[in-house]
Amino acid sequence: MPPRLRTSSLALRPIQRAFSTTPAPRKVAPESPKFIEIPQPPRTPPLWKPTVKGELPPPKTIFPIAGPDKTSAEYLALVTREPTKPKVAPAHKPEDAAYIEWKAKMAARRRQNLREGITELAEKKRAFDDKRARVLEKRAAERQDLLDRKEREDVRLTLPSVLSTIKNAEGFKDPDRRGRLKGSRKKLDKHIAAKLEARREQLHNLYLNASSFLLTDKQLDMAINAEFDEPLLEKIFPLTVGEMLTQRAKGPTMSNLGGMSTKESELIMEAAAALTGGKLPKANFRAVDDHRFDR
Repeated sequence: MPPRLRTSSLALRPIQRAFSTTPAPRKVAPESPKFIEIPQPPRTPPLWKPTVKGELPPPKTIFPIAGPDKTSAEYLALVTREPTKPKVAPAHKPEDAAYIEWKAKMAARRRQNLREGITELAEKKRAFDDKRARVLEKRAAERQDLLDRKEREDVRLTLPSVLSTIKNAEGFKDPDRRGRLKGSRKKLDKHIAAKLEARREQLHNLYLNASSFLLTDKQLDMAINAEFDEPLLEKIFPLTVGEMLTQRAKGPTMSNLGGMSTKESELIMEAAAALTGGKLPKANFRAVDDHRFDR
């Protein structure tokens, strides 16, 4: 026997469709946080910032502080000069008279627009600066008022306990501030003077040593030959007792510094530097066989 087919009764039932698009209310359990409806504040939409393509040039300062007064009659007359010689249509083209007249009217309109534009921009800038100054003054006054205002009682009672010796609402005073600043200024002046003196000393030493600088190839070759060649040096015998006594009797001079000791020569050079106000070039000696030879 063939299987029996079931006849569905859905085809016989009419389709029920709602006439409203409002969804059916959901059942919220009492344990749900949404069981009690609490009004929510409207969400602030984020500020949309347009994407700037490329690099914007810096705005031009139309009214610089150190510039001329662009609203004066002299400046406006200079930048919007009137034509010295009006154009006239040629005799063989009388039909160009209307075109020349139209161009003259357009030039006059441009000059007028430039004068009015500069004047209006100056008024706008002046109004903006005044408004900004008033806002800054108001902010400064409010801040000073808050600083000078006495602490409220509820704030004082709710603040944590602070020792009266540590707490200082008026700020710590510095009575010795002027003296410390004056001392700091003296130290700074002394430091600057020391730096200048060191720089002058370096420049003087550079001037003294500049005489031995090698500037050309010929001087370099001569210095190399004098340093690495081994000329036959005649041995200088030491001074006798009579010669040393003669030099002592003459006294220390610049001519016989070579016969004196190194310490005495340094003392004489220091004394000469103190008298002349600058260092003197030192005598350059080298020792060969316990005898000094001047380079």
